[in-house]
Amino acid sequence: MAGLFRPFFPAGWLSFCLRTWAALVLALVAAFWLQLDAPVTAAVTVMIIAQPLRGQALSKAYFRSVGTFAGGVASVVLVALFPQERGMLLGSVAVWLALCAFVGTLERDFRAYAAQLAGYTVALVAVNRIDAPADVMSVALSRVSAVMVGIASSTTVNLLTASPQAWRSVTVALDDHAARVVAMTERALKTGVGVDDVAVIRQAGETLALTTRLSYARTELVHGRVRIAGARSALVAVLEALSCCRTVQRIVPELPEGSWIARRVRAGIRALPRLSEGAPGQGRLMMDLLAHHEVHRPGEVPAASEMCLIERATRFADQLGWMRRGRRALMDGRVTVSRVEVRHHRDVVLALVNALRMLIGFSLAAGLCVVTGLPNATTALAQTALILTLATTTFEAGRFGLGAVIGTPVAIFVAAFLDFHVLPHNSDMTVLALVLLPQTVVSCLLILNPGTAAIGLNYGIFFPVILGISNPHVYDPVAFAGRNVMYLFAAWLSFASLVLLLPPSARRRRFRVASALVFGLRAQFAGLGEQGRPPKLTVYYDRLAQIMTWTWHLKRGHLNRGHPKRGGMPVMRRMVAFGDLDLALAQAREALGVAGVVPVLAEAARLGLGAMTWREALPEPEIRVRVRAMRRAMEGLRASYAGVPAGERLVIVRAVAGLFEVSDLVVRHGAALRRYGVLRRGG
Repeated sequence: MAGLFRPFFPAGWLSFCLRTWAALVLALVAAFWLQLDAPVTAAVTVMIIAQPLRGQALSKAYFRSVGTFAGGVASVVLVALFPQERGMLLGSVAVWLALCAFVGTLERDFRAYAAQLAGYTVALVAVNRIDAPADVMSVALSRVSAVMVGIASSTTVNLLTASPQAWRSVTVALDDHAARVVAMTERALKTGVGVDDVAVIRQAGETLALTTRLSYARTELVHGRVRIAGARSALVAVLEALSCCRTVQRIVPELPEGSWIARRVRAGIRALPRLSEGAPGQGRLMMDLLAHHEVHRPGEVPAASEMCLIERATRFADQLGWMRRGRRALMDGRVTVSRVEVRHHRDVVLALVNALRMLIGFSLAAGLCVVTGLPNATTALAQTALILTLATTTFEAGRFGLGAVIGTPVAIFVAAFLDFHVLPHNSDMTVLALVLLPQTVVSCLLILNPGTAAIGLNYGIFFPVILGISNPHVYDPVAFAGRNVMYLFAAWLSFASLVLLLPPSARRRRFRVASALVFGLRAQFAGLGEQGRPPKLTVYYDRLAQIMTWTWHLKRGHLNRGHPKRGGMPVMRRMVAFGDLDLALAQAREALGVAGVVPVLAEAARLGLGAMTWREALPEPEIRVRVRAMRRAMEGLRASYAGVPAGERLVIVRAVAGLFEVSDLVVRHGAALRRYGVLRRGG
């Protein structure tokens, strides 16, 4: 029985519910005391920004204020431009909503919510006052005032209570992810057993998901810019270490028998930083390993696979140092680190589709309201715009619409019972607060559970509006029925729009992300791809995580969920291979570019760059020719190893490591490059 109820009652649910209820009551008391025209807006604001963690609530409150101001200004401007032209006003509102949906799709976290809010605020203000344009300024100011009261109430409660802090959970998660990556690498070194691609993508996706928590944590911290920069540095270091782990596991079978370097690295990759004093960088670690190799194997040049192991293992050890440094910066803010860019994949096509759905859906709803001539039709239109806008950033828009269809009538039924059987007998603030307590608990519990989050959001946000909280409260059955019939109409209209108008497809989303990955690889082969390591690495892993997400969202007919190795997973493994090759090409080009500046290495570097440059599809024999050319370039670089200073030896090691990894991946996946059309004739 405990196992049955545990998923519905997650840890900290009671304190979250009580904090939300306290903020809701405080907002209503303040709104009544200030005699605001729309106290219900303050209550709705509290329910919208209700979040389990302090940083989440503060961050959403900040972006809600930004979105409200932007929407209020846009409302006044649009009504001022078209005060007497309803068609032009509705058309301009539709375009504004589409623009906000486009921006909201491209953005993430609560920045996306700010864009959504800027959109539907115009619908709530301008559309609701389409028959009284002179009142738009006062309505906009009233709404902004009520929103600020709701934000202040929620912020006060979160700061005064012991609400959980987001940044502490980030610290624990970073430690856990770093430990898992180290364990993966040590296991690959000692056993030669590689890490499954699906496990790697899952690990990378979980690590990248911490960027969302970081956006929340910044509002909690003193010296937040420095501390969040440290956390981002540690996060990217985890991804870099994961990438090194993947390369190391491929190198292990290629190492020569009796390799001293292999034994040294296998003995414990955590011990590499102890080869020299302090916290050395990668270059110092490489020099130490090469010096030890010279002692144990005098006059012997490390093999290409050994050079690759040296470069990747020392890079891994260096990233461990950056993890620790970034963690210290997050903890106390006294350690400064350089800012690292964390970039995500943006689906512009999806943003355009969402904008078009918003434009068509709102236009059809406006036309239907005009044709039917229903009373209070502007209420239904504004509510439809609100639901359609909120659905733009959800994975399953249809499920969000279904949440409106279920949550709205339930809220109406409960509100009708309270409005006509409970509140008329005693309508003071104490009774109202007690009445709102169970509603708040139910909506918070629904929001905390992913399967019911859409229902909880629609129920919790719209319940105060459906109840019609005002000062004084009006018990008018006709007004109650007329208002809520429009809300029901809006819920069904929104559901129909989200299901029928350009419904999002997991298959198409996966195809677009995979296409972006393949196009990036094609550009890299042509020598035109991006080489900046941290941004490229984060985009690569974000694309893989999105491909996995959309794969698991496919219908059972396309993917057997019980068997991850069937259905979409072979395609995912190909995408992982292509992404690995893209990263390897970028790294090799950067290393060979540095080697090309050294006169004694210039010819071998030119040969290596030429062998990696493919501008068209190559037959199998030609691929083998290119691989042999890469190996000749490696031998040319290794031939110069003994006669150059220590600093230039590091250049050789990095260049050989890059060429070795590229040649190894081309041999492994050359057939797949042709089969999947990565390189086309004349491409």
